Amino acid sequence: QEKIHVILEDIKNTNVQITGSKSLDVILAPKVQAIHQANIPFESDFQIMSDQPFREHLLDLSVILGNLMDNAIEASLRLPEDASRFIHMQIKQTPTELSVLISNRSNTIKLSKNGAQDSEKGRNRTGIGIASIRERVSALDGYSSFHMGDGVFQVLVQIPLAD
Repeated sequence: QEKIHVILEDIKNTNVQITGSKSLDVILAPKVQAIHQANIPFESDFQIMSDQPFREHLLDLSVILGNLMDNAIEASLRLPEDASRFIHMQIKQTPTELSVLISNRSNTIKLSKNGAQDSEKGRNRTGIGIASIRERVSALDGYSSFHMGDGVFQVLVQIPLAD
C-alpha cells in the first residue's frame, strides 16, 4: 500500500511527458533518460487512451515495464560499441487490453521453459527477470511472449483491462 502511495505521489509530481499517461511516464521517464544517456537509438509508439483502467495494476505494471526496459538497456550495453544497437517500444491501449511490445538488438539468449536464462552478469548466475515478468503478467491474467531471433530479442506483454 505504501509503495502504491509513493508511485501515485510521483505521478502527481511528474512533469515529463513521454506517453501522454502520467502513470506510465513516471515509470518510463528514467528508463528513457538512461537510453538517451547511453546513446542507444530509441523509437517509440504510444497509443494510450486513459490511465484509469490500469491504475489498479500500477505496482505490477511498474515492475513489468521497469524490468523490461532494464533488460533491454543492459542487453544493448553488452553489445560491442560498433554494433547497431536499438530499442523499440510500443504501448497500445484498447478498451479491453494494454499491449507492450519491446524489441532490442541483443547477444543470443537461451530461454528455458520456466523463463530462467543464463545470466550475462556473471558465471553460475541465473537471470530471473523473464520469470519475474511472466509471473507478474500471469497474476494479472495476462499473456507474455519472449522471442530471440536474428540478433533481436522481442517481448510481447498483453494485460487485460477492466471494462
